[in-house]
Amino acid sequence: MEMEITTTAYFVNLAIRSFFQDFVKGDDKIITCKMHDIVHDFAQLMSENECFTIKSDIGLGVDYKNARHLQLELLKNAKFPESIYSAKNLRTFIFVYQGDYNLSTLFQHFRCLRILTLNCEYRGTLRKVSIVVENFIHLRYLNLVDYCGDPLPETICNLCNLQILNIKIHHKEIQKFPQGMSKLINLRLLNLDFHSSWLNVKFPRGFGRLTSLRKLKFFNINGKDDSERCKLGELRNLNHLQGTFQITGLGSEVDACEATNAQLKKKINLRTLSLWFDKWDGEEIIREKDALVLHALEPLPNLEDLSIGSYRGPTMFPNWMMSLTYLKILEIWELSLEHLPPLGKLRYVESLTIGDMNRLKNVGVEFMGIEEFEKENLEELEEWNGIGGEEEDCIRFTIMPRLQHLRIWN
Repeated sequence: MEMEITTTAYFVNLAIRSFFQDFVKGDDKIITCKMHDIVHDFAQLMSENECFTIKSDIGLGVDYKNARHLQLELLKNAKFPESIYSAKNLRTFIFVYQGDYNLSTLFQHFRCLRILTLNCEYRGTLRKVSIVVENFIHLRYLNLVDYCGDPLPETICNLCNLQILNIKIHHKEIQKFPQGMSKLINLRLLNLDFHSSWLNVKFPRGFGRLTSLRKLKFFNINGKDDSERCKLGELRNLNHLQGTFQITGLGSEVDACEATNAQLKKKINLRTLSLWFDKWDGEEIIREKDALVLHALEPLPNLEDLSIGSYRGPTMFPNWMMSLTYLKILEIWELSLEHLPPLGKLRYVESLTIGDMNRLKNVGVEFMGIEEFEKENLEELEEWNGIGGEEEDCIRFTIMPRLQHLRIWN
């Protein structure tokens, strides 16, 4: 059975037994929860010799040789409690700190770590991560919070047992992933949490060897040099991908053959798909190739949420769209079309958002059956046909019988 399915079953079982409470949800998933106070106190009692939280720079005379899980929080200029060096068998270490500490000296004592979180507040100093991780061959989970945006070190690729790599970027973008990423064959989740909606990170060649990946929120096709560029076709064997997936950089460097090789139709667990073509600078050009690429990027019919952006093809309504019988949300951004495709044929769509279509002048009755319709930055829009008119026209059909929400900007 899948590891993720097993752990979810454990969590649900504990939740049913009131082990957890105060659930906070996002995107229909539980993001955070708490233990009941009594349960928390009991858990602390049972693990008092293995689990520790230190919120000062004082060692407190505690012997940490039996410690397995440790959270250390240090204010700026606080003295480091060297007494924790005795925790030779530490499995989990969460380090929240302000300022610059000698991570090399610290982590030479912790060779058995499975879980490591580094959180340097105040735009911290995670620039020496290579020194930190190079010896953690047992590490399964690496969480870098407030990462400064420098290139990730190649030494991360030596963590052959790593299953989860989570990086929260503070104010800059990571320009590229290490060339040796393909060695992380046990990686199941790769997550970049960033502020920008458009991440231009370069994926290295060989990335498609990470066939254990379950969660990969985005994939970027970047660069014209085929010797360095990770092609779209490397997605071919990543068939365990789940949930939300975004592909950016589609366009001039991608052809229909490469798009077909991506085999999106085999990603049976994807529910949300976002396809972004090359951003354009306002020049009114038509890329015939975009239509072929979009047609080749056929997903499975169980898709629930689809976004298409910066598409420059002459028309937009690939045959596979009609097969998306579970599709509820559709978003279209930055298209150069003068006329919208027959989106009203997507009878199960409940929410439709259209934005930044500067050439769109006329809207017809394509939207019948949509529950929610948002329009933004449609600067040239002049006419919406089919809303009123002769009485006999209104008798033939009802405009948007399921419409619940309408927003119009600019």
